[in-house]
Amino acid sequence: MENFQQLPHFKAAFQLIQQTGQLVFITGKAGTGKTTFLRRLVQSTLKQTVVAAPTGIAAINAGGVTLHSLFHLPFGCFFPDPIFSMDIRLNERINTPETLISKLQMNTTKRDLLRSIELLIIDEVSMLRADTLDAIDHILKHVRNNRAPFGGLQVVFFGDLMQLPPVVKTDEWTALNTLYKSPFFFEAKALSQSAPVIVEFDHVFRQKDDDFLQILNEFRTNEVSEDSLELINSHFSNDYEALMDESYIYITTHNRKADYINTSRLNNLPDQSFYYKAGIKGVFPENSYPNTSDIQLKKGAQVMFIKNDTSDQRRYYNGKIGKISALDQSMIEVSFPDEDEPVIVNKYLWENKRYQLNKTTNEIEEDLQGTFEQYPIRLAWAITVHKSQGLTFERAILDLTDSFAPGQIYVALSRLTALDGLVLASKIPHKAYFSSPSVVEFSANVIEHSDINQILDFETPIYIKKRLFETFDISGLLKFNQFSLKRVVRSGEEEFIKPLLNWHDNLTSKLNNLSSILNNCHSKLFKISTDSADSIQQQQLIFEEMELVLHQTVKQCIHDLEELNFAVRPFFKKRENAKVFNQFNGLLQAELKKSSTLKQFFNFLSFGEIPNQREFIQKEISNQSSSNHFESTSKQDTKEISLSFFEQGLSIKEIAVERELSEGTITSHLIHWVLKGKIPSNHFLEKEKEDIIINLAKEQKEIKLKELKETLGDEFSYDEIKFALAHANFKGLITSS
Repeated sequence: MENFQQLPHFKAAFQLIQQTGQLVFITGKAGTGKTTFLRRLVQSTLKQTVVAAPTGIAAINAGGVTLHSLFHLPFGCFFPDPIFSMDIRLNERINTPETLISKLQMNTTKRDLLRSIELLIIDEVSMLRADTLDAIDHILKHVRNNRAPFGGLQVVFFGDLMQLPPVVKTDEWTALNTLYKSPFFFEAKALSQSAPVIVEFDHVFRQKDDDFLQILNEFRTNEVSEDSLELINSHFSNDYEALMDESYIYITTHNRKADYINTSRLNNLPDQSFYYKAGIKGVFPENSYPNTSDIQLKKGAQVMFIKNDTSDQRRYYNGKIGKISALDQSMIEVSFPDEDEPVIVNKYLWENKRYQLNKTTNEIEEDLQGTFEQYPIRLAWAITVHKSQGLTFERAILDLTDSFAPGQIYVALSRLTALDGLVLASKIPHKAYFSSPSVVEFSANVIEHSDINQILDFETPIYIKKRLFETFDISGLLKFNQFSLKRVVRSGEEEFIKPLLNWHDNLTSKLNNLSSILNNCHSKLFKISTDSADSIQQQQLIFEEMELVLHQTVKQCIHDLEELNFAVRPFFKKRENAKVFNQFNGLLQAELKKSSTLKQFFNFLSFGEIPNQREFIQKEISNQSSSNHFESTSKQDTKEISLSFFEQGLSIKEIAVERELSEGTITSHLIHWVLKGKIPSNHFLEKEKEDIIINLAKEQKEIKLKELKETLGDEFSYDEIKFALAHANFKGLITSS
């Protein structure tokens, strides 16, 4: 968190996001720390957060998901207003508000997730189209049943609009330009109702050359002076090809040219090639691969790193160029021209995640779908302008002859740390298209950092009042108690009905009393004016009053629930009963979590310390709540749970039904306990059969299950063979895997 504390604009931006519900656009020149801030924001915010990006690679790099997967966006373009006449070929790819919702295939789990998000972060927003953002707005309004922009969800955009523009097919833009001035995200109709606060990071970490910084600013704003253009063009050289052997990278506008240069240069090297295949596990879409799945390298090949060195040594960074000095099938060594010690490259693991809602705690969690493990390097004699975004080079040759899109020249130039590392393969013409005029106009609305305080003074009390009402709304608890719990309690068997009814009457009394106290506090909240100088202090006093009574009541409810479990334990062994009471326990825990989060928020306001959300919440919840004793959410080892059911006399099939697991999974659990000697194998097969299996296994040099089964025939099942081998292994008769 050091950067937050040291750089005022980082902390001001964090406060704006944390203390308000404002839409925010975090922008800035290349190398101003936007990515660093994004990662720290995700680590620190107390809001339920999801990170998304327009493309698969951008999503992987941001540690998030694609916008299309998150919102189930259809292909084609979206018109907020119905289209009455359009070319039929294009019409198949047009979505209106009606067709968007009618095609929306989103299950209850995903809808609950979207309703639970408090903060949506969209990275690389320069690639996000206006119509795509309008489609997201429409889906959120529908799913969250809220007509406010984005369904009342706070959205924070990250990116530099001076980079490359969104991709729009010619025929699509023919239709879209009747509705949008440009394809950039800020043209979205959703933002016309509530424009984002633009915060520009202006502390450049990449460039240290003041003259170069000034020139880059001119390119960003389409105000390039004759002197600046002349200075840039003075770096033109006809002999640039010779420099490619001196750690210069060739930046071009087309993939084909970059690929040709890299391939031909590699083929010209005399040494043998080595190939390194990526390790891909689980689900990892090919269009999201952060590097090539098969890397071909030779000694002497020029490469660049595509990740920062996360070790304490910090030997390389994203974009650093070196040469392969040694390699074999399991080792790659890279040397740098100005450094004596080479680097042994370690593989890097990229993760493909999705977000899911924990139904017990109502927290948004990351679910790992797959991994991509590969060396974080790629051939680097040449690269395209598009792929160079986000990278930093000390030396580069720019070939911008075929520059065709606004922003390409700026992107290419801003990759460099200083002018003395620049070489031009062709001069930049005076009438070059540097930046989109609409982007320059929109970016002029950037807010001064000092003005953020005025927004905070006005918006923070409003946001706090909203959070207080949301945090201390126990209508969900009351509803669950009135319907779900009441139904299960009254359906209890005769021997359990009395303690269950007593408990439920007690619980109802506690919750009704809590509701009455909270309603009185809500009345006090209504009377507090958010314009008053001490409104935050008044709201904090009411928070402390509500927090005290809520914690006392909820913790007592959790304690009573645990005691009830011990008193009527057999009642909770029924799957449906356990499920309902676990859901209720989860609701109680969620109430504690919500108030604890708000408590940390007030601590942040009082002391100015930027929190670490995960550490704080884990500590608070572990201090406040006991573990859940109901089977379906127990922290007990899953194999031990299966063993306990088996000891109660349940069969494998019955355990599988009770636990909602496959019979194969339960079988593997019980084989584990046969191996441990906790269960004798005669529960699963006859002694005669077991002896035949074991004797045959002893005759084999290497025990292979398939060969055993083929020899034994259909009279023996695979499960019987596994149980027999497990028992023999426990007795030391054989050693079997």
